[in-house]
Amino acid sequence: MVSATTWSAFWEMLMPGDLDADAAEFQTAATEFLQQLDRALTSLPMSEREAIVRETSQHLVERRTDDGIAAAWASLRSFGPPETYAAEFIGDRFDRSELMQPTTSDSSPNSFRNTVAICVTVVLVLALLAAGAFLFRG
Repeated sequence: MVSATTWSAFWEMLMPGDLDADAAEFQTAATEFLQQLDRALTSLPMSEREAIVRETSQHLVERRTDDGIAAAWASLRSFGPPETYAAEFIGDRFDRSELMQPTTSDSSPNSFRNTVAICVTVVLVLALLAAGAFLFRG
């Protein structure tokens, strides 16, 4: 987890000089957001967590540098609450790891019954279609 002192040094390095009131307020809000994001990502490995926080902070700095403080505020707000933003990464990681799991066949009795029911339904539908075609051919 990154300390407040570390974030302050980070922001000072990226946005040096005297900050006006709005820029100082943005710096404080962004620091709090990034700290909360870091805490919300604790279920991820440290390397992933650091990469996510670093990319998020770089995005905010780029918006601030390239487009001004209003764009940086808009970008920060667009992330939503830190916990919600973190959940996107955690959920994405879970979804990807779930896809890599080997599939197993379900040999339960319910699975067999469901398969038989589907087959019977398909056969009945095909029989009805054939009967209809036979009766209404003209």
